Amino acid sequence: MTAAAVALSALVLSGCGGGADTDAPHDAEVPTTTTAAFPSPAEDAITYEVSAAGVTTAITGVEVDTGSPVFAAACDEAEAWFPVAGDRDVQAYLEAVQQEPDWPEHTPERHALVIAAAETAASGSC
Repeated sequence: MTAAAVALSALVLSGCGGGADTDAPHDAEVPTTTTAAFPSPAEDAITYEVSAAGVTTAITGVEVDTGSPVFAAACDEAEAWFPVAGDRDVQAYLEAVQQEPDWPEHTPERHALVIAAAETAASGSC
């Protein structure tokens, strides 16, 4: 029931009886129903995409500066990891990175940067 419907019901119920019986007890509780409206996520909300294996593979709602020195360093780090692993599996790299103890402490922006750098490194474009 919407707030307007609750208010209308209260108005109609208060009008019942016409006020002729002013000695009626007022301690009877009238059941009320309330509803909560939950807002839908904003278009610019940060969302995480997670693989079936539980690896965060994408983050939307944040900007990644691919021209920053931090991005270049993350790209170089990923590029160095791929030959050691034997292939250019971005999800395997992200899984390894996300198992590091400090991963949860990073911001969504940093997570998005690492993911974008891994994808760039996998394509050989660092």
